[in-house]
Amino acid sequence: MTSGRIKRTARSTGARRRVLLGVLTIAVVIGLGTVLSASALLLEEMSFQVHGSARHLAVLLLAMLAENLGYRQLTALWRARATLEWMFRVRRGWGKMTRSAGWQATPER
Repeated sequence: MTSGRIKRTARSTGARRRVLLGVLTIAVVIGLGTVLSASALLLEEMSFQVHGSARHLAVLLLAMLAENLGYRQLTALWRARATLEWMFRVRRGWGKMTRSAGWQATPER
């Protein structure tokens, strides 16, 4: 009876460790991406001083956070999906596209 309880506890402890390790890995990846983006922004600002106002820098910092907290993961998901579709030969196309405007110049006389 006691050995069954020990086995269940060991299994649940292993599952908890795996979940904790996964969460820790994701936190480290997001943290390092944020540090990399922030250092690139700081280096650009120190080198070129293109962004004059504090509002511009604040917008860039928000974009940096948005990139590292969602957009980067979303693009990785899109890339993985596209790779799987390529591997399994799933054919997708852009669909039928018709031109809506004449882009060629008409000859003038």
